[in-house]
Amino acid sequence: MRGLLIVSVVALLALSGAAWLMGSPVLRGLAGRVAGEDAGVPARTEGPRTEAMVRLVGSSVREVELERSGRHETLRETPQGWMLTIEDGGSTGASWPVDADRVRALLRLLADTRGEVSSAGEALAGATLRLRGEGAEIEITLPRDALAGTALVRVRTGGSGSSGADASASGDRWLRIPDDLQRALVGTGFEAWRTGQAFALLSLARPARIEMARADSRLSLARLGDRWTIREPVSASADTPAVDALVRTLASVRVREFVPGQADLGAIASEQGAHAVIRVESDRREEINGEVARLVLAQEVAILGTGGVSGETVRAIAQITETNTRSGETRIVAGPVHVLLEGAALTGLRFDPGPLASKRSLQRPAGDVVRVTVTRGDASLAYERWSRGWSRAGEEEPVDAGVARAIDACLAMIADADADASEVKAGPVTNSRARIDLDLLGGERVSLELGAPSGTAKALELGDGAFTRTYTEGAAARIEAFDAILPREE
Repeated sequence: MRGLLIVSVVALLALSGAAWLMGSPVLRGLAGRVAGEDAGVPARTEGPRTEAMVRLVGSSVREVELERSGRHETLRETPQGWMLTIEDGGSTGASWPVDADRVRALLRLLADTRGEVSSAGEALAGATLRLRGEGAEIEITLPRDALAGTALVRVRTGGSGSSGADASASGDRWLRIPDDLQRALVGTGFEAWRTGQAFALLSLARPARIEMARADSRLSLARLGDRWTIREPVSASADTPAVDALVRTLASVRVREFVPGQADLGAIASEQGAHAVIRVESDRREEINGEVARLVLAQEVAILGTGGVSGETVRAIAQITETNTRSGETRIVAGPVHVLLEGAALTGLRFDPGPLASKRSLQRPAGDVVRVTVTRGDASLAYERWSRGWSRAGEEEPVDAGVARAIDACLAMIADADADASEVKAGPVTNSRARIDLDLLGGERVSLELGAPSGTAKALELGDGAFTRTYTEGAAARIEAFDAILPREE
């Protein structure tokens, strides 16, 4: 079969040659097709040569610098994320975190951009972009204006880490690329990329401590594992969902405007006085010189007062620092920056610990209570938990079933029920009725005061000296349970 095909082709070529000599247009066309020439169609020509603009892998880039109109905007990758520093007129501004997604999008755009190889151009530079990382540097000069949706750019590569075609290229490369990059950088730059989150640390690390202070009050919170505690003005367990809501509120505070200029922010704060200072801290551990050190990342926002004509914004100074607790050395990570914050989220902040206190009067399970002592006036009764149930202290026989149920009901309310309201209360509860001392496994003792604010069966209070918690749901039944275990009134 193959031999027959070869013979046929040879015969056809012979006939085509003869037809050409004879001037037959049909056979001449047939001969042209066999020879690879399509009658009436120009021969195919090779298209313009294209190249990738950069060959640095995006993950290897550690610094991106944009120079335009004498202004240098530099993005640097740090352990705390990407930071932007602006140098303008010989003055270097404070660093501030940027939206990392926008940096990654830029690096993807650079990696995906291909351009048509062109001869050297003379377009005036609108901006120069420099990429640095792992011993390599790439410089891309962008024109001030684009032409018909394209921009002619100059690509220059250097550095000991260059490889591939970039390393072997001699001189500059000129490429005509789509104008996406030119439009994105020449006009706006990186300044708009700064994160608008006032408490930027909350997007960088998990908070471990929160401090809120003003002239008349101070609130300090600390996280232990997944639970929060109140450290100041009193030491007590916190309501973790309430503190989590506070963290979300702080995270929602937005920067309306970064105030330009390099004024002495310390002088501004001392002259105007901070109305309030909010500090958020996070911990991380790092091996330094063979030793593990605890590093405290802290952001402090000093609220100076309202800003703008309408008063909808709040002036503030924000700064992020990192302290090595082993050496005591503190360095500035970001800021200080003078900002105008949206005031709406800040107006709901409260500096008193009451709304953040645990809604439960006992932070241990009811089963951890081994002894209950109730005191009314000068009379006291003590109940002890044994394997056979509850007994009066010093007695072997269990108490009757009604009293045992009342003890369990009281402990269930103290340990498991959430109060309706929680507020800081100095002094005794309203209309004190009795004191309850709880001895727990491990030797811990908790003392509570029982009160009825209205003197009726509508509500019941339990106070621990720092907080008074009010219970209204099922108050009548709960008061009846406490009355069943209290000493008789004389």
